[in-house]
Amino acid sequence: MDIFINQMEIFFTKSHPVIMGLAIFVLVFLIFREVILWYWRINENTESLQRIADSLEVIAAATDFLASDIDQKNSKKISPKIQTAKVADTKEAKRA
Repeated sequence: MDIFINQMEIFFTKSHPVIMGLAIFVLVFLIFREVILWYWRINENTESLQRIADSLEVIAAATDFLASDIDQKNSKKISPKIQTAKVADTKEAKRA
């Protein structure tokens, strides 16, 4: 047991500078990363792109709703033959 404790003491005394060096490197890396992101305004660009994506999802949902509403109104005016062909086309499109 004394040999194990002795070996652990040797390991930690020799590796202490390495561990401290890695900790300092990680700290400096994180600080410079934030400075670079701030300077190039990457954080702001990411937020703007996220807002644009959210807006596009809302627009896509609204247009899908309007398109389905228009299709329902138009389906009443279409003859049954054309309507069955349209249903068959949509089923084939969903399979692909």
